[in-house]
Amino acid sequence: MPNASISPPPFDPTLVKYRDQMESILRWADVGTWEWSRTDRAFKVNPEFFAKHSITDVDPNNLTEEEWLRMVDPQDRDQAMTQFADLVAGKRTIYDDIYRLITGNGTISVHARGGTVEFSPDGDPLRITGTIQDISALRAIEEAILRRDRLLAASNESARILLSSGGDGFDHAIWKVFDLLGHASEVDRVYVWKNHRGIDGRLYTTQAYEWSLGAESQQGNELTVSIAFEEAIPTWEATLTANRCINSLVRNMPQAEQDQLSPQGIISILVAPILFENEFWGFIGFDDCHREREWSSPEEGILKSAGMLIASAIMREKTTRALENERLFFQQIIQTSPVSIAVVRNGILLSANKRFQELCLAKPGESVALPLVNSDDHRKILYAVDTHGILENFGTQIYDPGGMILDMLYTGLKIDHEGEPAVLSWLVDITHLKRIEKELIQARDLAESGTQAKGEFLARMSHEIRTPMNAVLGLAYLCIQTKLTSQQHDYITKIQTAAKNLLGIIDDILDFSKIEAGKMQLERIPFSLTEVVRETTLVVEQKAKENGLELIADLHGIDEGFLLGDPLRLRQVLTNLLSNAVKFTEKGTVTISVRTENVEPDLVTQAFSIEDTGIGMTPEQLQGLFQSFSQADGSTTRRYGGTGLGLAITKNLIELMGGRIQVKSIPQQGTTFRFQLQFPRLRQMMEDDRNSLLAKKRVLIVDDDHVALTIIENIVLSFNMRVDSVDSGRAAISALIQATNNNDPYHIILLDWKMPRMDGLETVRRIRAMKDVGNLPQILMVSAYDRGECIRQARGLELAGFVVKPISYSSIRDAIFDALVSHSAPEHGEMASHNDQDDHVKGARILLVEDNKINQMVATELLKMSAVELTVVADGQQAVDAVKQQNFDLVLMDVQMPVMDGLTATREIRLLDKPGIDKLPIIAMTAHAMDADYQRSIEAGMNDHLTKPIDPIKLRLALENWIVRK
Repeated sequence: MPNASISPPPFDPTLVKYRDQMESILRWADVGTWEWSRTDRAFKVNPEFFAKHSITDVDPNNLTEEEWLRMVDPQDRDQAMTQFADLVAGKRTIYDDIYRLITGNGTISVHARGGTVEFSPDGDPLRITGTIQDISALRAIEEAILRRDRLLAASNESARILLSSGGDGFDHAIWKVFDLLGHASEVDRVYVWKNHRGIDGRLYTTQAYEWSLGAESQQGNELTVSIAFEEAIPTWEATLTANRCINSLVRNMPQAEQDQLSPQGIISILVAPILFENEFWGFIGFDDCHREREWSSPEEGILKSAGMLIASAIMREKTTRALENERLFFQQIIQTSPVSIAVVRNGILLSANKRFQELCLAKPGESVALPLVNSDDHRKILYAVDTHGILENFGTQIYDPGGMILDMLYTGLKIDHEGEPAVLSWLVDITHLKRIEKELIQARDLAESGTQAKGEFLARMSHEIRTPMNAVLGLAYLCIQTKLTSQQHDYITKIQTAAKNLLGIIDDILDFSKIEAGKMQLERIPFSLTEVVRETTLVVEQKAKENGLELIADLHGIDEGFLLGDPLRLRQVLTNLLSNAVKFTEKGTVTISVRTENVEPDLVTQAFSIEDTGIGMTPEQLQGLFQSFSQADGSTTRRYGGTGLGLAITKNLIELMGGRIQVKSIPQQGTTFRFQLQFPRLRQMMEDDRNSLLAKKRVLIVDDDHVALTIIENIVLSFNMRVDSVDSGRAAISALIQATNNNDPYHIILLDWKMPRMDGLETVRRIRAMKDVGNLPQILMVSAYDRGECIRQARGLELAGFVVKPISYSSIRDAIFDALVSHSAPEHGEMASHNDQDDHVKGARILLVEDNKINQMVATELLKMSAVELTVVADGQQAVDAVKQQNFDLVLMDVQMPVMDGLTATREIRLLDKPGIDKLPIIAMTAHAMDADYQRSIEAGMNDHLTKPIDPIKLRLALENWIVRK
């Protein structure tokens, strides 16, 4: 009932007019008007409001109360109806309510206000008017602010929780934070995923933590399944890496991502990137499974910051756990370490590992002192640590609890411990190492003693063998100089060969001993590689001839300059390989090839190859080829002799020179050895005059062996000469006639001796008999066979010279040059007679100091061949006395002699008060053949060292080199 004290105002037409005017204004404004009449109990709403919000299923001029209530959101109907009923009943005069209205465009929030404008005589409301305004936007702002405030509060509380969390409670703290953020953001799921780069280079991500609405707290819920961004969520990587959020309805996302998210019931999703120093670490995600929504920019920012906070806490916890694990790890190491470790302050043990406590019988908190054997060490330790702050590896000894003395290394370091100075000490027990060291020293001394004994034994054996060998070889040499029958000459020659073979075995054993002891030293002296190869081939040439083999030297392209290295050892390597090739080849050829592989201004690389057509080797034989004292055929029926040291020495020498030997072999076909060596280059000697003489001259090469023919042709072409080649004597005569007819004659013919049908000598006879040929060319005879026999048969043929195979660059060049210059017929390659010595050697006064009667005789006979005046004494003292009394041009001094040895005698001679005594040449002539022996000779004051057995040529060269007479 209306209040009786309230009387209705009288009807005023002016108000009606005013109302109509306001309706006209509001009709076009963003505010609707409504009017309710008691007569028909219906609402009248301005049509523009309904049209704007697409309300078309009711009449705006006749909206019943039931239709109005159906339009109100069910959750707001009771409140809206109650307030309106109170207004109609007169219990209130103003209607003011906010509710949600269902429209054709969806649900909106409206603010409806109104009041009674007309009453009945009884005071009941007859007509009520008011306004209705869409406040959805304002309402959304208010709700966003509320959500923002809730999220800020949740974020701040999360920070507080995470800062105070750690250890075993960390996982629960993360769950609490997720629970706060999940409720504050009104979502169903919150999660954090962490990225990593796969071995395939792609970016993967793995879930670290997850919270779901209504779920229980979980501990350590990290998943182990990784997904690749480009496969499961292809657009996310680029978006999140660019520090942009993914804020979307799932139905609007690409199909691949819908396929991942829709089965999980997700309707709306917000994913915020987590970046550290611009590195895409991972992301935090929020899933809404009940409604479509989008998060505002402030919400994105808050949740992104929350993700950073959570990720920072995860990283901090991971680092903390790692540090704690590391601390526990090192603590375990320290506690179980055999090293004694302790922290001490003013004699009080603050902390110590088990080993220290057992050693010093002290526990933390108790006084402690190291049980040092030498009490003075305690003072040294304290002084060093106090003065320098550290003492490292101080050797000392202590008593263990059982009274045993232990060797220790003490280290002390001054540190700050809990704000006060202390000393960190550790003791390393080296008692066992000391014992091992002592045993190693004893073993080393024993090994060195054994090595020294072996060396002394080898030296003695070498001396004892060389002394009689000197007599054998010397007497054999002297015998050959006498008139002998052919049978006697054969016997003596075989004695010489056998003795030289035995000497070679001794030299191999000495070389192997040096290599094994690491005492093999290489020289670095200038040498000609061409001459080294030539000298090597001359050494094995005779044996090749005896076996009916052709020895070929292919030196095309060899560096003709002077190199720096050890020619003696290189010659030894080549001799070993060539000798083996000749030994194991029954027929065919043995070829040594030298090629220049690489040339730099100061360095040249030479490639060596020794190839034969011999018996070859099986793969099994090759495996042990370079082992000491082993041979491919070790059976008792083996055909080939040898110690098995040659190739082992060869391999080691090549490696000492910086190379590596390789071998290839086929049974019954042959074997090839190859290696490369580098040599420093010296400035090449200029030969402009010689080269200009050879240039453009025409040469004819005649040889039935096409390999030899090609080698000679390549060498001659390198002289810038014009070359023709034929393979027979008849072809040579035809070529000579053709050249004469063309008025372009040959200047030189290089003619092989041994050819089928017409040999070289017969070819020369026919050329000499040619009457229609003008100036005949100079003819050089080339032979791989007995040079002496060739020279004997060639007498009267007016040859320009002889070239002996194996061919070398220098031998052909020198022979052609001599032939062109002299037009004579020197017997090239023949050794000049040495019966006539240079004038400065003849008549020289020589003192021979030798105790062995046979060696005295051998040396005397050899020296008589040099026409010297000889004095012979038997020991060093006699030598000193002789030098005091006489003047000599040279002294040949044995080393091992009775009364006074040669070294002492040399020192005594150098101390004599006699003019020119320091210039007197003294040459050791001894069976001591080690490098150390040579060094001792020089240190004693000798000038040179000749090793027995004495080589007559080396002896003669020594005389020529050292004797100086006015």
